[in-house]
Amino acid sequence: MTGEALTSLSKVLKDFGVTVIIVYSKFRGERAVENHDVGMMLVAILASLPFALRVRQCSVQFMGATEFWHKWPVFLNLMKYMTGFPPIWLTAASSFGYFHPSLPFATAVAATINSTYSFLWDIIMDWGL
Repeated sequence: MTGEALTSLSKVLKDFGVTVIIVYSKFRGERAVENHDVGMMLVAILASLPFALRVRQCSVQFMGATEFWHKWPVFLNLMKYMTGFPPIWLTAASSFGYFHPSLPFATAVAATINSTYSFLWDIIMDWGL
């Protein structure tokens, strides 16, 4: 499975993290909310993993390219994957109890940028439309 396809599994990995925490809590005879902080950290890490792998792959590809015209699309692709981290980690920060009046707005803006960038990349670069 390529890293590109792996990013589609980010939500699946996040859900897997939630399941692990629920099973772990049940096994220990605890309520899942008692393991909230550990669970949210696990969920954020698992959801970030596919993006981190793609950032690494794009970085290697970027460093291997010799000409500007070969580096530019790789750089843009790398930035696409970098936009995946803020929505994940801003949501995690919120669930840890961090509060700032602009946090919900910042999270929404980060998610919108990520979704729009990814959508446009698919339409323009992957589909050639």
